[in-house]
Amino acid sequence: MKIRIAIALIVVAVIAGVWLVRGRMPRAGVVQAPGLATPSPVTETRKEEVAPQSLCPREAGAVTRQYGSFKVRVERDADDMCHYEIRLANGQHWGEDDIPLALGARHVDLDRDDVPELIIVADSGGSSLHADTYVFTEKPQPHLVEKYDGCATEIFDAGNGGRVLRTCHLGFNMMDGICNGCSPRPRIFYALENGVLKNSNARFAAEYDKSIAFEEQELKTLDVAEFVASTKDDDPAYSNSEVRWRVMSILANYIYSDRDAKAIEVAGKLWPAWDRDRILNDLGAHPSSRQP
Repeated sequence: MKIRIAIALIVVAVIAGVWLVRGRMPRAGVVQAPGLATPSPVTETRKEEVAPQSLCPREAGAVTRQYGSFKVRVERDADDMCHYEIRLANGQHWGEDDIPLALGARHVDLDRDDVPELIIVADSGGSSLHADTYVFTEKPQPHLVEKYDGCATEIFDAGNGGRVLRTCHLGFNMMDGICNGCSPRPRIFYALENGVLKNSNARFAAEYDKSIAFEEQELKTLDVAEFVASTKDDDPAYSNSEVRWRVMSILANYIYSDRDAKAIEVAGKLWPAWDRDRILNDLGAHPSSRQP
């Protein structure tokens, strides 16, 4: 009797052991290295760069940051202004100013030569959106490539591992008496090529088309025909029309993406004939008046 019980216990133990081993084995088709969990899939995507964080200290005081050969010293004073100085490591002075809002820095390779450039964005704040952008490079020796004014510069993914600078033109602010927030602000794209910033707007027509599509959608709810039929600049159908500044934005986006012919075509349909040449000229449709 005792022998039968012992045999039965052994059989139960063997079955239980097999069940436990089977429960711990990976399922068919899944290969696991001993002691390692199955890794989750990873996707590498470089997204559009967000606006840089301010380098200004939160409290009164100064900080110095170094980016390759360049040093940036930033001081917040008792009046809450942010003073910045840009120098080479050897002390050579490149620029300084006071700003009330934010100072951002990005240290990224713009021309794929494995040497990062330094982009400083000094944002003055306010509804005008003006910001000074400095672009420095290390090659062939550390120097300032260019300083320009525009809306706060972003690093934009140009595809295939490339990066360009994206800003916007602010020269149309409150043009023809339209509101500041209504003003056309077409994007500008700069690529660093052979040590020089070059306008690359035409490469990014699809980005301009997004803005154009938005304005075209808004026009569907407005009386475009009444605006086009207006006869002079003090005609309320012209001066008070929302159509006016929305069409201005469409024209500016076509012009700044190097599609002047399309801007002229659109103006022929959506802008009063008596004012057509003037608005195209003022927005830069002709090469002689094109903004850089």
